[in-house]
Formats: sequence, C-alpha cells, structure tokens
Amino acid sequence: MEYKIAAFDFDGTLRAGSQPQINPYVVKTLKQLQKAGIPVVVATGRSFGGLSPKLLGGFRPDYYVCANGSQVLDSKGSPLYTRQMTPEEMYALVDFSEDYELPLGFTFTDAYYIYVGYETMRDFYSKVTGSGDLCRDGEDMDHHLVEMPYGAFTLMPVEYSRRFVEKYPHLDLQFFYYSDLAADIVHKDTNKAKGLEFLLNRLGLEPSQLVAAGDSGNDLEMLRYAGLGVAMGNADPAVKAVADRVCPSDEENGAAALCRQVFPQVFES
Repeated sequence: MEYKIAAFDFDGTLRAGSQPQINPYVVKTLKQLQKAGIPVVVATGRSFGGLSPKLLGGFRPDYYVCANGSQVLDSKGSPLYTRQMTPEEMYALVDFSEDYELPLGFTFTDAYYIYVGYETMRDFYSKVTGSGDLCRDGEDMDHHLVEMPYGAFTLMPVEYSRRFVEKYPHLDLQFFYYSDLAADIVHKDTNKAKGLEFLLNRLGLEPSQLVAAGDSGNDLEMLRYAGLGVAMGNADPAVKAVADRVCPSDEENGAAALCRQVFPQVFES
C-alpha cells in the first residue's frame, strides 16, 4: 500500500513526555516527509491555541486536527471545520463540577479557561503537559459569551464521570481519560477519526492511504480508521491492542523511526 498522508498525536507521540518540545531529530524527519510531498497532520486533544511554535520546535504541520476532532485547520490556522459545545452541554458540566467541587476547564480558540478550580487545574497542567501558562482564570464564567468552547477537560475520578453520564444521558458526552483523573470531554460523535475523515474527503484521499500514530485513549478511533494504525511503544495497552503495529516509544523518537519504516523512499539517499 502506498501511504500518502501521515497523522500524529502530539503529547506522548511527537513530543516526548520528558521534553519541552518536539525533538529536533523528529522535526527534521517530518520536514523531510513534507518536502517529499507527504502532508503531515498533528491530531491532538489540545486546541490550536495550545500548540505554540515553541512546543512544535519550529515545525509547521500541513493540517491540524485539534480538540479531539472539534477543530480542523490548515497550516496557517485557518479553520476548515469546527464543532462547538452547546450551552446545555456546557452548563451541565459546570453544574456537576460545582456540585462535587471538581476542576473543570473549557477549550477555546486562544486558551484554556478554567471555570472551576483554577489553581488546581493550572498546577496540574503545568506539571503534566507543560501548558499551564495557557490556563486562564475563567471562574467569572463569561468567556463562552464571546464564543462557545470546542470541548472541556476535567480532573474527575472515573466514578464521577459515570455519575455524570447517568444523570445526563441525553447529552451523549464522552470522557477520554489519559490519567487516573484527567480527561477530555467531547460529544460522542466527535473524535480524531471524524476530523481526519473530513480532511481526507477534502483532499480526495482514502483512509487506506493514511498512516496514524498515537498513544492514548483518544487515539483509538484514529488508529482504527487509518490504513495503518500505529501505537507508540509507550502507548496504553488498549491502544496497542487495536494497532496494526507498534513503533519505538516517544522517548526513543519513535515518530521519526516510523516515518523511516513506512516511507523508506524519502530517506534512501
């Protein structure tokens, strides 16, 4: 099979957990793919605003699938597709989080606004993702009057997310957990695969021509959708179980190794 486009998760895939940005070797490899005419997509739970030039290490993707598929953008950050939360979805999350004193934030275009538990959420994201500076104090709860968010995120034990779903089953919201507490929240019809489906249709490409790599629960549908779904060596067991193959870990520059395995013609010289 000739693969014609590549999509990568960001945290734990392109950017190793121990690093402040994408490794220069990975950046060089991705740029070589682009030079050979292979578009590179960053498919992430982060919003577009959460992917600073510093984090990208000088790399500019051809396309972005952000906020777990709620945003699809071109290389300049111009939106091609968006799906924003409804007021009902948002207010239900706020009410529930306030009732149980659980931190809650929302993903907006420019930053992450924390509506409940600002300091707790900021400190967590500073330590875990290095993006605490993108967390804004939104406890006055008015930024959604400017625009509705693309998704939400929380520090909520799984038992509480189950309570939320039981209380608001009609909202059809899903929780993508990437630690014991931390989860992204989007509608059940939204995921990275849906965002990539929109993009591939726009580009006239087939899923069979897509290589996709990731490491956590919000990558499952993307790996199933791709012609070649690849789990990082550091991926969750559930991700490895659905992948077509496993590549080296993020700390071993696995994304670069994958590119060289799948597109050998680009790197033969």
